[in-house]
Amino acid sequence: MPAPQLVPGRVHDVRSRNFLVGSSAIASARPPPGSIQEREMAYIVLVEDNKDVADVVCDVLRAEGHRCFVIRSKAGAERFFRRVRPDLVVLDCLLIGGDGLELAQRLASEANVPVIVTSGDFERAEQALKAGLLCFQKPFRLSDLAAAVSNLLSESRAAESSINLARRSGFRPGVRRGGCASPG
Repeated sequence: MPAPQLVPGRVHDVRSRNFLVGSSAIASARPPPGSIQEREMAYIVLVEDNKDVADVVCDVLRAEGHRCFVIRSKAGAERFFRRVRPDLVVLDCLLIGGDGLELAQRLASEANVPVIVTSGDFERAEQALKAGLLCFQKPFRLSDLAAAVSNLLSESRAAESSINLARRSGFRPGVRRGGCASPG
């Protein structure tokens, strides 16, 4: 059965189906719903224009049990992120077609997606750090990247669990229950 195309103007959850973006398949066979493998597996997008670097980084992330999808340009990444929210993004600062650092800052603030920036340029790496982004300057140890991915995913999942718990309990910011707030 062929994978469905992304529908323009619609946000898709990559966990729910197999998708095709351009000519490359983005997902493969899924683990059983609710299984430990499904809960632990992250959907990571790597935005990297160097094919050799992308292959090596994705191999490491897949070995850690994650799904890794590669996008090779800033324009392709922007189109993809309008439709899909991954669990984490690893993004190169210098991309074909534009500034990866600007895209990383936008994803981290507006889309609330954990982002790791990579850069072969010292000045760009410094800019990423000053912007509050986690940055790996190339060359870097793949084991360090894998550890950072694990840590960011754990933090993100813990924050998401807290938000979901608050929603289920009926918590509404700024709303107090059981009486009036006293001044001062």
